[in-house]
Amino acid sequence: MCFTLTSTEVPYVEPLTASEHQSVNTHIKEKEFNELFRAKVYSMEITHYTAFCNTGCIGFTRTGVDVRNTTQIGEYGIIAVDPTIIPLHSTVMIDGALYKAEDTGGDIKGSRIDILVASKKIAWKLGRMDKTILVLLD
Repeated sequence: MCFTLTSTEVPYVEPLTASEHQSVNTHIKEKEFNELFRAKVYSMEITHYTAFCNTGCIGFTRTGVDVRNTTQIGEYGIIAVDPTIIPLHSTVMIDGALYKAEDTGGDIKGSRIDILVASKKIAWKLGRMDKTILVLLD
């Protein structure tokens, strides 16, 4: 059996405004992204730190990783996070590079991540920046 609708039988739907369209698209894209990649997206301030400092850095991360002679765990860099935002041991992607959240810091609160680097000179050179990061979900 076949049915034919005339134009008078199709209900008129008001088109979305630009902001409504953007809102729907953003929601759909974020939902699809989270389902496809199993990740959460955050905007963060990125800073840099070294394993030794004058305020208590002793060469071991909060989770006990010895970083006296390295800035990595295998292929992953090491970052300090606020564990109320990003759980410790999480895998985080920043600019395509992978990091493990193995440290915390007195100054690391809220939307801030500290990347472990080899020297104070490198830390100062890299400075502060705002980045969009991905926290990869298990």
